[in-house]
Amino acid sequence: MRNMHFNQRVRTVVLLAFLLPNLVFCAEIPSQKAISNEEFQSLSLDLSENNGFFPTDNLVSNETSYLHVVSHIEQVIRPGGAYIGVGPEQNFSYIAHARPAIVFIVDIRRDNLLHHLWLKELFAASKDRMEYLARLFGRPPPQGIRLSADANSLKLLKLFEGLAPNEPFFKETIEKLWQSIRSKFPRLVNDRDRVTVERIARSFHYQGLEIAYEIPGRPELNFFPSWGSLLIETDLAGRLGHYLNSQESFLFLKRLQQDNRLIPVVGNLSGSKAVQGVAAELKRRELKVSIFYLSNVEFYLFRNGTMSRFIDNLSALPSDERSIVIRSYFNQLTGYRESHPDSVAGHLSVSLVQRIHSLLLNARSRPYTDYWDLVTRDYVPLNETSNP
Repeated sequence: MRNMHFNQRVRTVVLLAFLLPNLVFCAEIPSQKAISNEEFQSLSLDLSENNGFFPTDNLVSNETSYLHVVSHIEQVIRPGGAYIGVGPEQNFSYIAHARPAIVFIVDIRRDNLLHHLWLKELFAASKDRMEYLARLFGRPPPQGIRLSADANSLKLLKLFEGLAPNEPFFKETIEKLWQSIRSKFPRLVNDRDRVTVERIARSFHYQGLEIAYEIPGRPELNFFPSWGSLLIETDLAGRLGHYLNSQESFLFLKRLQQDNRLIPVVGNLSGSKAVQGVAAELKRRELKVSIFYLSNVEFYLFRNGTMSRFIDNLSALPSDERSIVIRSYFNQLTGYRESHPDSVAGHLSVSLVQRIHSLLLNARSRPYTDYWDLVTRDYVPLNETSNP
């Protein structure tokens, strides 16, 4: 089933690639000083809370609609702000479009912090997208083939389709990159963390482009997109927009990682420390939040009765009239019988934008009664032109 969906997506995007231009990324790096390894460690440790629990590994996004909000980002978000997000690399595409000066990834699982440290070293070790994917999947790129700087993610996908895992190459990669992580951030990781990092890396190595989000014990719900199909997803205009769609966007992220300006933090969004600490750090740096990517975390906050605490944390963050949250909604996973009004045919998820100021105003004046009320009230319709 997953392969059938993947092949259909490839055929559709190949056609669109001829009809529509790809998304273009600006190369400008927002002005912000590089952060030392020592300060990077201190920020991550000082802001982090205790490790929490989530029932899935979250190694890969399950949001097929993730690029549907890109046009709003392009129209409204100014480069140089602050980005906050949850989860692993689905953040990178939003970051590549928003061009923030600093990023904080706040996730309840310490495994996510280790995952980001692994991805950080992949960027450091790779000069281009082919080298990055080769190390991510443990598959040496085809001999004698180089990817041109203007090649899109479709061409990148074609190069890696069918490549077999290479165990010696993987072992060499994991050894070099783990030693680099351990030497750079000795206070942030310990020798026992290698087991987790290698487990994460091996998941990509074994499954390759077909790796996908999974819910343990719920095989009937494991219908999520593969990493390869997410690579060639498009926005609502049919344009490719993954962070690996251009060498330029890859290099922006590489520079951000090199400068230690993408900082993973262990934290509950409704906790008492992590988000409040990020708020204090952004105020110290005189930066405002551009984007807070929430995935569907608010569903769990409502279920746990802690949504009001998250609203308090959100209100502490410096923001302005352009600041937005991006959230994802899944009819299949929440139990609501109705489909979201902005559902797009063929997509498992709905990606939604809401102004932070509007969210805070509504939460105070007429509090949200439940998650359905939250995702259907006062969001920005993405089929309409967004005004700053």
